[in-house]
Amino acid sequence: MLRFISRVFAVSLLAFSIADAKPARRFFEPEQPRETRNLTGTYALSHKGDTGAVGIARMKIWNQQGDSFLVGIAELANHPAVDWEGRGVFDGERGHYDWVFPDGKKGRTTFTVDKDGHIHGQVRGGGIDWNYVGRRMEKAAK
Repeated sequence: MLRFISRVFAVSLLAFSIADAKPARRFFEPEQPRETRNLTGTYALSHKGDTGAVGIARMKIWNQQGDSFLVGIAELANHPAVDWEGRGVFDGERGHYDWVFPDGKKGRTTFTVDKDGHIHGQVRGGGIDWNYVGRRMEKAAK
């Protein structure tokens, strides 16, 4: 009887283990790298919701290599509360950049890029929280 119960237990344990097992992982073809949109240029920044195209600040993106880039104020003012710079990443649709001012303020801006090439950013950190739309001031280099 003990032998019979042991066999029933072993068979039921095996059945539950097989039924609960996850399928073996399949190997997929590697994702083809997509072409990253060129963000290099100078942008006029306006408060999100402003319909006027005149920007209140100018931002420059340069040295884009693949998905990484450098970013900062377009024209240095030699003022620690105005000049800023940072590094960012971009996946073709959205990205972020971490920035710092010479006076120590720092934060992160997350952004998306719309079909017209406008950058929609959310600035957070250093007491400088605002949302902007950046419009390229010149055509992108090819």
